[in-house]
Amino acid sequence: MDQRMNFKVRKVSTDTRLLGLGIGTLFFTVGPVQQYIVPWFDAQGRPAAANSLLACLYVSFFACSFFTHRLIARIGETRSLYLAKSLYTLFLFVVALGSPVMGIFAAAVCGLAASILWTTERVLLNTLPAPEQREASAGNFYFCYYLGTALGCLLMGGLVARWSFPLPMLGCAFLSVLALIPLLFLGPIRSDRAPVGTQLERWPAFGSTVLRVVSSVFAFRLVYGLAISRIPHEISVRWGAGSVGTASSLFFIASAFVALFGGRFIGRCGMGATALVAIALTLAGMALLFVGSMGWFLLLGFFVAGIGVALMGPVEALMAGNISPPDQRLRVSSTFTLASCLGTSSVLLAGRWLAAETLYLLVGCAVAGSACLMLPLVAQPAVELRARVHREIHRR
Repeated sequence: MDQRMNFKVRKVSTDTRLLGLGIGTLFFTVGPVQQYIVPWFDAQGRPAAANSLLACLYVSFFACSFFTHRLIARIGETRSLYLAKSLYTLFLFVVALGSPVMGIFAAAVCGLAASILWTTERVLLNTLPAPEQREASAGNFYFCYYLGTALGCLLMGGLVARWSFPLPMLGCAFLSVLALIPLLFLGPIRSDRAPVGTQLERWPAFGSTVLRVVSSVFAFRLVYGLAISRIPHEISVRWGAGSVGTASSLFFIASAFVALFGGRFIGRCGMGATALVAIALTLAGMALLFVGSMGWFLLLGFFVAGIGVALMGPVEALMAGNISPPDQRLRVSSTFTLASCLGTSSVLLAGRWLAAETLYLLVGCAVAGSACLMLPLVAQPAVELRARVHREIHRR
């Protein structure tokens, strides 16, 4: 009996490491392309095309998140990850062609891929690990995600400086195929073999408790939206396109190690204290961006806000598990995905009309407001939160 239990713990640990390796490999290629879309189209004299492409991606991400939980329930988590990563690869190949029109269509497909990917990953982060491994597993997952993005941005910065944009973009498309390899070693997942009950027939969960928690997801993705659109544009204008890769890599490297230790910090100090520190750092970063958006404060604010966002990542992943009734995990995860892409797409759309300082101020206010809604729930027992969410879902 003990031997079987030890094997199960090792197997769960291996599968969660494979999830992290898969997401890190994928965003080693997707991350730098995402960071360099704006500078690339800036260099072509078409900055509006880049914003339109990113906005289309995240609007599609939002729209698809209303039904992808049903798709995942039908085909299972493993097949869903294969599908999502294959669609990401298709997106990268089309973007490498440099056509804004084709890029917009590919961005819509990538939005579907992102919705499937993040809804699935969030569910697996709360079902694969043993209870005592959840905090460390969430930290390891986000460490791989940020580290892969950081290394990709750093490499892309050097390649762009030497060969300009098209060839490095095409190289990212070919390398993205490697993200499928960890899935070959992923063990069987129980929900792959059968649909998950009522989740096949209903919309994402919109109870008041879920919405209070996901308000923080929305607010922190506003910050992330700035990190992939407006801030790279400001850096490119001031220091040149090559500096975007260096700045972004520092941002994501810091985020990687913060996320890694953030999972362990949650285990020692609790989610409430971790969330409070993350919110304070993010607000400090937004203040630095606001007071000096075109000077060195830009880089410092970028760095500090990134630490706050990275520290909040494991908290959000674990809260998704804490408030999800066992038979409603996909629906609740879809709500988190909706809030995530709504936050990012809101910044991308608003960035076309609002000045940088106005954006920084509004995003800072959103982070502060979400803290008032979410923090009182973080310290409550998971059993109580799940029971409340169950009542709210079935009352609707």
